[in-house]
Amino acid sequence: MGNVDSRSMFDQGHLMIQTDQPHYSPGEVVTGKIYMRLTGTVQDATDFVMSLWGMEEGRWLDVVYKQVRRGDHYETVREEVWREAKHHIINQEFHVYRFPNPVLMPGDYMVPFQFTLPYGIPASIFYRNDNLSKKPYGKIKYSVQVKLARYGTFTRDIRYKQVLLVREAPRDFAAMINQKSEYQMTTWCCIKQGKSGIQGRFEKNMYFPNEEVKADAIISN
Repeated sequence: MGNVDSRSMFDQGHLMIQTDQPHYSPGEVVTGKIYMRLTGTVQDATDFVMSLWGMEEGRWLDVVYKQVRRGDHYETVREEVWREAKHHIINQEFHVYRFPNPVLMPGDYMVPFQFTLPYGIPASIFYRNDNLSKKPYGKIKYSVQVKLARYGTFTRDIRYKQVLLVREAPRDFAAMINQKSEYQMTTWCCIKQGKSGIQGRFEKNMYFPNEEVKADAIISN
C-alpha cells in the first residue's frame, strides 16, 4: 500500500480511502476505493460506512461605536468586534459494504465506492487576508470519511477522513478566443486623431490551477 498516512493508523493496522480523481464538480459521480490492512484480528466488525460533509464559514473584524456613561455624561467608545457565521452545506451518510463475518482476519482489504455530489453546491475555497483592516477569512470545505463500524460494547469504530476538493462545473469549452476593442482617439475634446485598438487572443476559455495560460495582445495605434 506504499507510504501510509499516520492519521490512518490504528492498533491492528491502517484504514484509508482514495478517490479516483483529484477533484470533482457538483453533479458528478465520485468514485474511489477503501483500503484496509490488518496486522491483527478485528472483532465485532459490521460494515464500512461513508459520510460526506461540507461546511462554509466566514469571519471578519467589525468596528462598532457605543455610548458609554462616564459620570454625568456620555462618551462615544470605539470597539472592535469579530463577526462570524457557519453553515452546514451537506451532511450525508451511506453504507458501502457489510461484512458477512464479524471477525476480520489479518490481510489486505479493498472495497470500491461511489456516490453523486449534489447539484448546486458551491465550490471549495479558502481566503484569508490579515493585511486588510477587517482581516477577512472565509472557506468552503468538503471532506469524506470512512468508518469501520463495530457493535461491541467495549469496542470503538475505526475512522479515516480526507479532504474532497469540489470545483465549479466548467462552462462550455471554446478554443481560440478572440476579443477586439477600438477607441476613437481625440485631442482638444473633439479633434479626431484616428483609432486605437487592441485585440486579445487566448487558446481557450478556461484553465485549471497551475496550468500555463498563453495569450497574444495585438495593439494597433
